[in-house]
Parts: sequence; structure tokens; C-alpha cells
Amino acid sequence: MSYTFYLIAIPAVFFAYFIFWMVYSVMNNTMDGKLKNIANKIGIMPVQEFFNGIEERYISTKGQLLSLRKINKTVLSNHDGGFFNHCYYNLEHKVIFYIDGEKYICERSVFSMINNKDEGRADRALAIVGGSKKVKVYYNPDNVKESYVTFNDIKDWSAI
Repeated sequence: MSYTFYLIAIPAVFFAYFIFWMVYSVMNNTMDGKLKNIANKIGIMPVQEFFNGIEERYISTKGQLLSLRKINKTVLSNHDGGFFNHCYYNLEHKVIFYIDGEKYICERSVFSMINNKDEGRADRALAIVGGSKKVKVYYNPDNVKESYVTFNDIKDWSAI
């Protein structure tokens, strides 16, 4: 056999094995668990899990939406020597809440902290947040300024 055959055949076998492993992992739902394990090891957790943890550790109170607007961010990135623009959408909001008669402002939620690439989803979130009947602020009892807000109990962009 020729040298060229080995240059093509060996990478092709590894590539085919890799594709087989990926398809097998996805079909048997083992990929998701492995990715979660990797994420947990480096300190990353899913958004839903983050907000569930907030509910368990923090105290909640009612909040009132003061201001709301959609933000468009353009991020320039460099991939393989080329530059690309990525558009992200977030919501900027201010929610007022009171603890022991003292006024606080919360500006953090899944909509302000997590980038979203879908402008239509951002517009839907804007409408939902603006019309929220249930604005709940979760605050750290040891540091009230450390707070997060949920609107109608929505904790993830995928719920929009």
C-alpha cells in the first residue's frame, strides 16, 4: 500500500469513530451528562439550577418594576484570522424593593445577565417583563444588595 493511502485512511478512521461516538452519545443521552460534569468541574451551572439555588438560599420579597428597555450589544470576535460581529440582546431593568423600610434597587435577572441572540425572543421578553403581575426579588440576608429578580417565575430565556 502506498504512503498516501495511510495519510488518508488513518485520519478517516479516527474521524468516523468520532462521528459514531458523537451520534451514539447523543442518542443514548450520555453526552448531556458528560457536558454537565465538565461544566460542574469548572464551576459553570445551568441557569435554571442557578436560580433554583437562589430560591433555596435567599429570602424573597415583592418588587416593583421601575424601568425597562431592550439593549442591543455588538461583540467583535476574531476567529481564524477573520473578524465577526455577534449581536446579543438583553433587558436592562430596575426593580425597587423594600427591606425593613429601606429602599433597594435590583438590576439583575436572567434577562440582564445572560446574552440572547434572538431579537424576537428579546422583544417577547420585553412584553412579558413589562406586563409581569409577579415581580419577585430574591436577596441575600447577609448582603441585601446581592439580589436577583424573576418576572412571573421565569428563570430562563428558553421559557420565552
